Amino acid sequence: MTRQVIPHDVMGTGSERALLLHNWFGDRSSFDPMREYSNGDAFSYAFLDCRGYGEAIDADGAFTMDEVAGDALAVADHLGWESFSVIGHSTGADAA
Repeated sequence: MTRQVIPHDVMGTGSERALLLHNWFGDRSSFDPMREYSNGDAFSYAFLDCRGYGEAIDADGAFTMDEVAGDALAVADHLGWESFSVIGHSTGADAA
C-alpha cells in the first residue's frame, strides 16, 4: 500500500480529533454544509480528498478501500494525531 499525504484541510483547534472521509463521486466539500455547525473549540476536523477526487483527482493509486484507509492514516501521522475518530459518508464509511 502506497501512503501519501493526500490533500486535506483542518478546521478547529480542539483536542478531540476526527478524520472525515467523503462519499463516492464527492470530495471534501461534501462536508461544507456541516462546517458552520461544527464545534471548532472542542474538536479538530481533518477533511480529506480521496485519490481520484477533488484536489487529488490526478493522484495515482489502486483506488481501493485499503488505500483510502492508508491515506487517511498518513494524514493523521502528518498531523501528529495519535488518536482520533473517523467519520465516513457513503463509500467513506466503508473505508472508515
